[in-house]
Amino acid sequence: MHPIVRKRIIEVEKRVSPFYNGMNVIVTGTSSQKMFMLSCLKSVRSLGWTLLVYDNPVSDHLTRFPSPECFKYIDQFFMKHNTSVVPGPTYPQFWNYKHAIDILRGSSSEYVFTIGADSIIERPEGIIKIMELLGDNDLIACSTGRHGDTAYCGTKSFLVKKTAFIKIMKHLEKNYYYPFRDIGNMEYRFGLTVKELGIKEVIAPEQPKEDQFAHSYNEEGDCTENGTWGKVLGFRHLGGEHKIRRIKKLKPIEEKYFDKKCMRHQERDTIAEYWKTGDKKFIEAWWKT
Repeated sequence: MHPIVRKRIIEVEKRVSPFYNGMNVIVTGTSSQKMFMLSCLKSVRSLGWTLLVYDNPVSDHLTRFPSPECFKYIDQFFMKHNTSVVPGPTYPQFWNYKHAIDILRGSSSEYVFTIGADSIIERPEGIIKIMELLGDNDLIACSTGRHGDTAYCGTKSFLVKKTAFIKIMKHLEKNYYYPFRDIGNMEYRFGLTVKELGIKEVIAPEQPKEDQFAHSYNEEGDCTENGTWGKVLGFRHLGGEHKIRRIKKLKPIEEKYFDKKCMRHQERDTIAEYWKTGDKKFIEAWWKT
């Protein structure tokens, strides 16, 4: 075999092999998260084989699909049925996880890391510390038990053994699939399932101040108090920050995290113009949108 051909085959094998050995990454996304999706995918790419589970946008697929650049940073793309028929995020998140874990059954990888497509990890190398915290246990989440005795497991991001994830989804589907409005959100259902099954859960040493990872800022306008996930992984919920920063009249998220091709006119006419000119009147205009 020609040395160049052999080298290319080895490079491909190294990229594909994480599906079978190492960690699988599940990114859950919708068209509303496109603006930050590329940054999310880039941030988790080094962790392992990446699956993007995406909600069917129903109409105008060409403009509502992830940008073409996103597909360079994923190994598999799965579009589930439209789940916007049920209000709120609980119903779509259930199907995100159900389809994702069904796909990953074919992998011999032991661990799964999950994250929403409008979030990023600025320090992916921190996953080593998170793995150490998990130890021989089954699950560690970005936020756990922040609501007293109420069952709660933050599903914005977590690291879990694949075998435990399969058990959780089986139990959740059997016992808490319906109804979606009366029982509680996915965090409650997920946490309740973890307790009922006796899943070995590790509580992160530091918990975030609030569940959206977007409300607390220092004097410089930087997001703070995001617990262990924030300190170790540099976890940020950009979708939440973008909304709260405007409401609180703070500086926008850093330019590098926006996929400019996916910006809405609200951002193109304000934030993007600020980047071009440096004129703060455009930031003030954004605050009013």
